Amino acid sequence: MNRINPIHIFILIVVLFGFFTFKLNQTKEELRNIKNEYKKTLDVAIQIDAFKKSYKNKAQIKKKINQILKSRTLRKVNIIKEIKNSKIILKSKEMDIASLNYLMGKVLNSTFIVSKLSIKKINNKKATFMMEIQW
Repeated sequence: MNRINPIHIFILIVVLFGFFTFKLNQTKEELRNIKNEYKKTLDVAIQIDAFKKSYKNKAQIKKKINQILKSRTLRKVNIIKEIKNSKIILKSKEMDIASLNYLMGKVLNSTFIVSKLSIKKINNKKATFMMEIQW
């Protein structure tokens, strides 16, 4: 009775083999999930970096604003541009609606961070505005 039955040893080996195979498959699945999550995180990081480059580039923002303000439609309008540490403030006390529409179309369709925008109607053809663009 002191001897171990070889059938019991064989069954133990088969059970251990099955257990380790099951654990190995679980670990492989976890590794696949982690790889997929890593790819998604990497994609998000690349997108965030691209957004940061386009929205936080001070020189590029200044250049685009100057190009917009030099357009034919906005040359005749008196737009005051103030450049501060981390923002550009555009102001006009009296601006015709067509010029305002042109400016808003250009600014809002570009990659600018508009932190403040104030437009007040003076009459049917004129308005005042103040806009703060950050980088």
